[in-house]
Amino acid sequence: MKKILLGFIFLFAAFHASDSQEVYKFRLLLTDKNGSGYSVGRPDEFLSDKALAGRLKYGIPIDESDLPVSEAYLSELRQQGVRIVCSSKWMNSVVIACSDSLAGIGLKNLPFVDSVKVVWKNKAATLKSLNIDPTSAVKSEMNATSVNFTEDDDYYGKAATQIKMHNGDLLHNAGYKGSGMTIAVIDAGFRKANTIDGLKNSIVGEKDFVVPDGDVYAADISDHGIKVLSTMAANIPNTMVGTAPEASYWLLRSEDVSSEFPVEEDYWAAAAEFADSIGVNIINSSLGYTTFDYPTASYTKDQLDGKTAFISQAANYAARKGILVCNSAGNSGSAGWRLVNCPGDAENILTVGSVTKDSIKAASSSVGPTADGRIKPEVVAMGASACVLDESGNVAFSSGTSFASPIMAGLAACLWQALPELSNTELIDLLEKYASQSDMPDYDYGYGIPDVFKAYLEQGSQIKISQKNINKPTIFMTSSGMLCIRNLSSAFGNYSVIIYNTCGNALYRRTSIAENGTFDVSSLQKGVYLVAIQGKDESYTCKVVK
Repeated sequence: MKKILLGFIFLFAAFHASDSQEVYKFRLLLTDKNGSGYSVGRPDEFLSDKALAGRLKYGIPIDESDLPVSEAYLSELRQQGVRIVCSSKWMNSVVIACSDSLAGIGLKNLPFVDSVKVVWKNKAATLKSLNIDPTSAVKSEMNATSVNFTEDDDYYGKAATQIKMHNGDLLHNAGYKGSGMTIAVIDAGFRKANTIDGLKNSIVGEKDFVVPDGDVYAADISDHGIKVLSTMAANIPNTMVGTAPEASYWLLRSEDVSSEFPVEEDYWAAAAEFADSIGVNIINSSLGYTTFDYPTASYTKDQLDGKTAFISQAANYAARKGILVCNSAGNSGSAGWRLVNCPGDAENILTVGSVTKDSIKAASSSVGPTADGRIKPEVVAMGASACVLDESGNVAFSSGTSFASPIMAGLAACLWQALPELSNTELIDLLEKYASQSDMPDYDYGYGIPDVFKAYLEQGSQIKISQKNINKPTIFMTSSGMLCIRNLSSAFGNYSVIIYNTCGNALYRRTSIAENGTFDVSSLQKGVYLVAIQGKDESYTCKVVK
């Protein structure tokens, strides 16, 4: 059995009372969302103001995938005598728990159920069937303790090397330390993180998707997440400062360390959807899945295409919603599997491999390509002997792509703070463009080690040049419903006008306009709109109220 919890740590089995009474969990894919009770026209009922602002800013439409799973269907399932474990609006799926396998399988006869799949079996029963002693079921890869290769620094402490490798210190000195950015950390547990000075003040919320209303900080919860979190959030000058010390963090638990079953993919999807609903900018996920305790559920290398694995599909959705998903590549580089994990195979996310302080690939760091031939990992960061904080708040050193990923996620947050006009995919492109081997990527290092300060200087200077001597146009709406555009610079040339609603849907479009204009939009209902002007060499967007 193999636990792909992507830092080198020991994880001990922990059983939950609710699971001990239920033998099976099934994933049901549903046919539709009839009876959801929600509408794309009222996104404020299921997305926060912050999430809606992000959709509006980047022109991401609200569609049916954003609607919650049908409450009518959930109610019908409860009437069948099963417990609802979690659901996914993106995948239109629900996980139920029951004690009778036939009852679970029989749910496929319901008219709104498309398919049924077993995603969890009682661990004790599973181990017994495999002739394994449950008391020996310790899931780990390697001991986390490693030699300290980093040097002291007046400000960053022992974390200096892993930040300066990317010129992150220069980006910090320019005033970008993650302020205003929100990062969701999806992990296995955050033991005592809320008690540690230098960490707790950056935490804005937490949620357990494995045990509803569970305590993600409990003493019997994994400490993997606190180490991951600390690489970004630590703010203890002269001892340890992380890559995004001024960002805000949501701590979301999706990994059940007591076993390895596909249901953890469902927990992950639910956590990612929650992160989207509250408007996070970045998700760091130092988790990955290939092999399960239920052997027939394990993935094959041919399925590593970014589209097959349930969790990879969910990661793709998160990327489409505008979130930068950073995922650790995995620690199978010197093992039989060797390749990146799921969801590390997903497209449009940033999969991060591990290097040493000397910028040499860590032997354990998983490699590409994906089954469809894409470069993975995209970039690498220091994951060998990375500086972290342990549950007591002491500096420690751990190895694995689990720590390379959040180091990169934090730096990406700072870069995004500096360049807020970029989309998540444009940010990935920028990190690849200014990485150490961008001209010759490979399957070990991807595009290499990103230089975030160079990316900031180069991209920032291009923006400043583009905006130089360009006066902002005047855009306003009259009481009679006329949209007026005045004071356009000649840099716009012939331009287009597009008006979006708060769902990101384009409601009005005019093209090839040669001069200042007045446009009749009286057919639009009263409300807030985003007006986008796209010219030859310049673009501009603003909000208007009708």
